[in-house]
Amino acid sequence: MLKEVENAQTEAESFRSSLSGVLSISASVAFGRSQIVQHLPRFLADYPDIDVDLCLLDRQVDLVEEGLDVLVRLCDAPPDQLVAHRLSPVTYSVVALTALMATLPELTVPTELAKVPCLFYACRKHEASWRFHHGRKS
Repeated sequence: MLKEVENAQTEAESFRSSLSGVLSISASVAFGRSQIVQHLPRFLADYPDIDVDLCLLDRQVDLVEEGLDVLVRLCDAPPDQLVAHRLSPVTYSVVALTALMATLPELTVPTELAKVPCLFYACRKHEASWRFHHGRKS
């Protein structure tokens, strides 16, 4: 009889620790493609009873309204009703096409970038301003 109780407890524990269902995740297109997609095969292999619904969108998303479990976004502070964890710091780089640079006079200081056509990737609430650092100087 004790063996039956132990077997029942073991079986009950396995139900509790077995993860299953659908995990709905939303991320920006760039982050999802470069960071999330590459980890999905291993996640799915580790958790075969979980199906992942990955929705890559570059727009504001309402977690509750759209029925999502996880939302991965760049932000300074998440909305109050959400629990958030910092995954990684974000750094930006200034890059240019060689063909574009060949059409411009040589740039020697960062302020000269104001004369160059550019695309700036920023969150909606941020200003399109650049801050350069050289060593410890800004």
